[in-house]
Amino acid sequence: MRGSVVKHGNGYSVVVELDRDRLARNPADTADPPRAPGKHAAMVTWDATETARFLTAVQDDRLYAAFLLLATTGARRGEVLGLCWSDVDLGTGRAAIRQTVITVNNEAQIGEPKTARGRRTIDLDAATVAGLKEHRKRQAQERLLVGSGWCDLGLVFCRVDGSLLRPGHFSRAFTRHIRRLGLRPIPLHGLRHGWATLALAAGVHPKVVQERLGHANIGITLDTYSHVTASLHARAAEQVAAVIFGGGETVGWQTVSKGPQPTAEGQRFRAPQRSGYEEMKFVAVSALSHDGLVREHNEDSLVAGPFTLCAITTLTPQTLWFPVDDPVVAVADGLGGHPAGEEASALAVRWLAHAAANLTTEAAVRDALLACNEAVYADADRDPERLTMGTTIAGVVVTDQSVIVFNVGDSRVYRFDESGLVQLSVDDNEAPARGQIRSPILTQTLGGSWEVAPIRPHLVTQPLGDTARYLICSDGLTDAISDPAITAVLRDHDGGRAAFELWKATIAAGAPDNVTIALLNIAIREPSDSH
Repeated sequence: MRGSVVKHGNGYSVVVELDRDRLARNPADTADPPRAPGKHAAMVTWDATETARFLTAVQDDRLYAAFLLLATTGARRGEVLGLCWSDVDLGTGRAAIRQTVITVNNEAQIGEPKTARGRRTIDLDAATVAGLKEHRKRQAQERLLVGSGWCDLGLVFCRVDGSLLRPGHFSRAFTRHIRRLGLRPIPLHGLRHGWATLALAAGVHPKVVQERLGHANIGITLDTYSHVTASLHARAAEQVAAVIFGGGETVGWQTVSKGPQPTAEGQRFRAPQRSGYEEMKFVAVSALSHDGLVREHNEDSLVAGPFTLCAITTLTPQTLWFPVDDPVVAVADGLGGHPAGEEASALAVRWLAHAAANLTTEAAVRDALLACNEAVYADADRDPERLTMGTTIAGVVVTDQSVIVFNVGDSRVYRFDESGLVQLSVDDNEAPARGQIRSPILTQTLGGSWEVAPIRPHLVTQPLGDTARYLICSDGLTDAISDPAITAVLRDHDGGRAAFELWKATIAAGAPDNVTIALLNIAIREPSDSH
């Protein structure tokens, strides 16, 4: 008899031949292949301070509660996306994990938990319960606005129409926030590893950690987080020695502190109250930004005075008040179909926020936009994945005597008063083809080309009036609803309510693109002697 061994797949097959006859079956087929030594990829996690900073910074994101749930429970990405409201009891602070969301052929599907232990019930801390309650209110508003188009799957986390959220989209949203905040890069799964690392380091019993994570057995937990459990040996030695020699008591297994308690709502800004004998003028800015119903994420950004809102989805309009003292209000729309559109739009609005104090003339605004264009190209050159990133920009600078209107691209600025709606910006689009209202091809943007392309910003100065309102918006609004429809909303509503009604009309029209709206009013405050 002669025999040989050949390797195939992940195991080995023994081929045995007799002198005259061959075996009908390979006896090695039923044998388990030898296992390779265990290997773990380098684990990168945040410490408690970094995690708290991230959670505080993303409170306005519609997926904030999902990030919070990952960070405070150690659940898997797919488990969070597969969570149903019927499996969450906010009264008792418990959630049952019964299913997961997986990707098959680039489509999101419901699947079974990774292991039998994956089906589990986990306790929720008070901050996470509060975050889920606020998320449920937001989702109820989205469902009301979408109406009959809502896909009722009962999911806690979903797209704006109720359908399954792709795991890849969730991960990319996390990565975009990390880049925007300048945090140490980690994968989304790093939040799960981070929870386990913090729990073990704080003294949570490994068995509890295993059950919370849904590991098949405690050996997996101890092996995966051996870098943490190794440090516990020194602590154990000191604790036991203290009992034997010092008469002290064992510290025992401690529970993890609840850590930061993120608030459910961001800061609210109220109109300032000042004393004096003269009427004072203020700029009131009501703004809203949303990813729409088709795009997977928001690439629009906004600046209002010193504040910026970069690639973040909001549902409730926020109103900010500023004294008339050269505040800049602008919307930037990252180019779709190009890489890093959200990075380009964020860079543009931050650039203007930084330069705001110097934007007192048309020449100064023009110089700032030219410098911003160069900055977008320079940023793209530093990362091959960002080449050709670009953005439009449109906005106003309010001085004590005038309003300077500017734009590059097809984001728009309108003036609205008793005479009606007037577009002040100039669309940088190629001539539309037959049957088109507006061509999607832009003739100039900030960045957006392989080589640095010069720009010629559009600028116009308007006298500062007491009754005029200004609308600054991305083309996600103007491509979805007509100027007459915008006029009808502005005639009936003002401030945050007008911004909300414009967004609502966009959603009703299908919202094929990101939409960002900023409404600017010049408001007069009566003199007051109170402080």
